[in-house]
Order: sequence, then C-alpha cells, then structure tokens
Amino acid sequence: MDNESRETTLREIKKKMLILSGRKPYAAGVRDFAAHVEKKDWLQRNLRLEGSSVTPEQVESLLDGGLLPGASVWEHLLTQRLENLLGEMHDLISRGIDIDLKLISTFHNMLSGDSAEVGTGYRKRSITIEEYDYVAPLAAELEQEMKRLDARIEEAERLPAGSIDCFEAAARIHDGLLSIFPYGRDDKLLARAVTAYYLLGKGYPAVVPDLSEEKYNRLVSRALSVGDHGGMTDALLAAVRERTELLLQLTAY
Repeated sequence: MDNESRETTLREIKKKMLILSGRKPYAAGVRDFAAHVEKKDWLQRNLRLEGSSVTPEQVESLLDGGLLPGASVWEHLLTQRLENLLGEMHDLISRGIDIDLKLISTFHNMLSGDSAEVGTGYRKRSITIEEYDYVAPLAAELEQEMKRLDARIEEAERLPAGSIDCFEAAARIHDGLLSIFPYGRDDKLLARAVTAYYLLGKGYPAVVPDLSEEKYNRLVSRALSVGDHGGMTDALLAAVRERTELLLQLTAY
C-alpha cells in the first residue's frame, strides 16, 4: 500500500472499532465465539509461519477438545505453548504491563518451554540466518542491541493508538527483534508475539499476519536487507481490518 491507502485502511478500522465500542458489552455467546476465532487464527497462522502443514480444520478439532491428527510432537507442544501465551498476554494487558526486556524474556521462555529460572538467556554464538542470507549481530553485542530495541519500544508505546505511526512502529518492533535474533531459536515466534502484544496494548486485536511462510520470509528479508518495513505494516493493518470486520458481523444481531 502507499501512505494514502494505509491511512484509508486505518480510518476503516477506527470506524469499525467505534461501532464495536457502542455494541459492548457483547453477549456471552458472541464473546466466546470471538475468543475462539482469535485463538484459532493465532494458532494456525503461527504454525503456518513456522513451516507446519497443520490445517485450520485440524486446529478447529483441537479447540473442540480433540488432538491434532497426524501432527508431530513438536506441533502439539508448540500449539500448547502458543495457547498458554495468548492467555498470558490478555492477562498482562488487563494489568497494564508494558513491554520491556523482562517481558520479552518471559514470552521467549513460554514459547521455548524454558522456566523463568532455567531460561537460556541470549545466544552464546554467532549465527547466519540462511533463509534471509543475514548475519545476525555477534553474541557479545546482543545485550546492547536489546537495550536499543527496548528504548525504541518505549518510544513506540507513547505513540497515539489512532495513528498510522502505531502500525509502522509495530512492524519495526517485529523486524527489529528479527534483526537481532537474540535467542537463536523461536525468535520469529517471539517477534510475532511481542508485536501482537504491542497492538493489544493499543486497543487492537491480537493478530498474526495472514501470509504464507514464503511471503512472510520475503517481507522479513526485505526489512533486514534494505530497512523496508512497509510490507509488514500492510500485513498487520490487513489482519486488524479483517478481525474488526468479523467482529462487526458477529455483533450485528
């Protein structure tokens, strides 16, 4: 999108959210179904972007109390961890907890399965991210790089929720974490989780971009190589617009 198209999309989102605020409190059935849709999208899209072939129907079966038929142990574990993290995010937002390095570490521990006491901390070796042909910062640079990112997130949290700058900042948070790859594992999951939490804090839904793994990697690669965050900004706007449109339909009657 160009800047004008982004502003138009944001105006649509704000209009929908204003209508939705007038329909609250939602009926219990609507509220439960909206939470179900959020969880399904959160699980299925994250799994897809991690290279899983789990289908929306399989995720639906899981949420109905079943298992993921034909899924690997890793997919079952990741699904459980993602579901737990989404619940934790909503709880933290309700308590007004802002993003900081401690919160980022907590999210990573939940995604990786490490306990808060046993968390591995930042990676101890240099890495090259093959799918992006990208050499991440040296291990010795990670603490300083994360402090810089923390300062940028603190600035982003002061932005007004109704501005396009908010979505651009969300994209920069996502791409900024991936420019560091601080842990060397589960960093892409972490970047999406922190981005979703930032948007939640601005009053928007918790979303994951509705992209193929290939397109997602192209957007990340472009951000890392030339600093272009426009593609991720557009993907986040589209995901929020889609969710608010669905909520409008659910609350129409």
